Amino acid sequence: MTEDEALLVERPDPCDPAGEPHPDETQVADSPPHAAWSIDDLTVTEGVTLAEAVAQEERQLLGALAAWATGSAAVGAATWVVGARTGRPRAVDFGRQTLVWAVVDGVIALVGAVRFARASRGPDAECGRAAVRRGTRLRRSLAVNAALDVGYLATGTTLLANPRGRLAGRRGDGLAVVLQGAFLLAQDVRYAVRLGRLLP
Repeated sequence: MTEDEALLVERPDPCDPAGEPHPDETQVADSPPHAAWSIDDLTVTEGVTLAEAVAQEERQLLGALAAWATGSAAVGAATWVVGARTGRPRAVDFGRQTLVWAVVDGVIALVGAVRFARASRGPDAECGRAAVRRGTRLRRSLAVNAALDVGYLATGTTLLANPRGRLAGRRGDGLAVVLQGAFLLAQDVRYAVRLGRLLP
């Protein structure tokens, strides 16, 4: 056994009150004991625990959602104002709809960040078994969200088709919903897959 392997095997699992090592739960699942490997742009190297890897995925997901919410707010507000000043109702609809989504996404990112901060300070923050449970719950939530995102895309596409009746002339709203749904679907699927590769 090399020195690197010995350090990994001897690293205790914080979940174990007796301090006994559990290498299968503290190391990243299926990772070679002293080799570096990558998951997309996430590099997991020797000594990185599963808890740390799952936390990094969640942090990146929340950061991406917050950035999208900020950008959507700026684009939505600007489009709404310009559309109102130039008399373009579709631009007004797009801007208003985008701004509403920005607020919702921002609230979700904020609530998620608060929960993430609390979990990071909790007694199980470095626990391998807790990381598996947390990552599994997050992955399931992302799968449910992805299904909802497909519904958003369908709704937006329906509005873009410019049907008759009370939904007529809602192409601006439809375009905004399609863009939001497409981004959220891409993010939810991406991080669900990444977590699936991490979890045992």
